[in-house]
Amino acid sequence: MGYRLEELALRAPGMTPKRYMQMLQARGILGMLIAPLPLGEHTIELEFEKFAVVGIDMSVQEPPIERVANDHFQSAMLAAESCRALGYKRIGFIVSRQLSERLGERWMAACHLAQAGLPARSRVKPLEPARTDDIIDEILAWFAREKPDAVIMAELDPHGHYPLPPRVGMVSLSLEEQALGQVAGIFQDNRRLGAIAIEHLVARLARCEFDTDDRGRLHLLAGSWQAGASGRGRDRTHLI
Repeated sequence: MGYRLEELALRAPGMTPKRYMQMLQARGILGMLIAPLPLGEHTIELEFEKFAVVGIDMSVQEPPIERVANDHFQSAMLAAESCRALGYKRIGFIVSRQLSERLGERWMAACHLAQAGLPARSRVKPLEPARTDDIIDEILAWFAREKPDAVIMAELDPHGHYPLPPRVGMVSLSLEEQALGQVAGIFQDNRRLGAIAIEHLVARLARCEFDTDDRGRLHLLAGSWQAGASGRGRDRTHLI
């Protein structure tokens, strides 16, 4: 369609929001595709009146902009259902508070709904440390207390070390392409998310629809389950 994509860092040395907007205007740039903000950040201090704007993921909460993201609730429910189909009985969730709040509690809402549908003896209290970096320090005591046979995590490093027995299935809610086949879990398909975001951005440019979005429209892409060696099924040895 004649457009090209150029990466322009807001956090470049000496850059300020005012200088950033001046740079875009000087280059004749009218469309902005906002990448996910750093963890813990929810606002972006830019004046959008003269720009068509679309965000990838849900991190930008203020000001309201049109966004494209994974359907985190659907993805977590699918992960729980897939674990049950593999024979797991006690399925635990691990999501940090900082990440859960960033996603509007959608993963944890699915966790609680999935647990509510299980017999009381099969329910596992989720591990919700304050920060993602606290998971490794808290996971062993949580495992000893709750005794899950499968663990669904927000993110699972295929090269990381998790102090759990090899019989415990491990599932990721955000699989990267390079982990497919090795790690079981949900593939969010970030490439397609980006493509859909660009489609909406081009549409806003075609409509001359600039500035923020009064409703903060959110378009959701369903995740897909991908089998992997880390979650082969109940009573199997898992590799990770």
